[in-house]
Amino acid sequence: MGINFQWCPKEHLSFDIGYREAGFVEYKSDEQFEPKAQEFAEIAKAKVLEIREQLSSPKSVKEYVIFSLQNHRPTLWGEFHQGMSCVMTKNRNEAISYFNQVLSNPHDTEWAIELKEFTSRMVKLLESGEDALRFIEEIVNKSRELKKLEPTDVQLAEFA
Repeated sequence: MGINFQWCPKEHLSFDIGYREAGFVEYKSDEQFEPKAQEFAEIAKAKVLEIREQLSSPKSVKEYVIFSLQNHRPTLWGEFHQGMSCVMTKNRNEAISYFNQVLSNPHDTEWAIELKEFTSRMVKLLESGEDALRFIEEIVNKSRELKKLEPTDVQLAEFA
């Protein structure tokens, strides 16, 4: 079980936070696999309800994201998501601090450069005082479009 944030336009799904909740079970027969599949479904259901509760407000999103990523070594994606969670709570300075960590990271693969370019846009947006939440709403639907998912009515400004 994992969370895939849609606040950065990319074509693929990823586990931005989270991973397997239970081990892997090889399918051998319906009789052998069905009880395990049911068990995994119950684990997934409980985890979805837990995550839904933990992401119920901008403040809880920020707390959950920062807590979930704080014990990992600094990573571009981790710092980016922590910065975006600060945007959700309209904590401009803290968001920019996380974004600056992304921008100063020496990693220079193609995907890292793309992330840094997007992060730079976020910093400029925050520094300009423009409505960052409206921009993120647009990006969420762009990201969903790239994944061939239906658009959604995000309404982050009303959520925040």
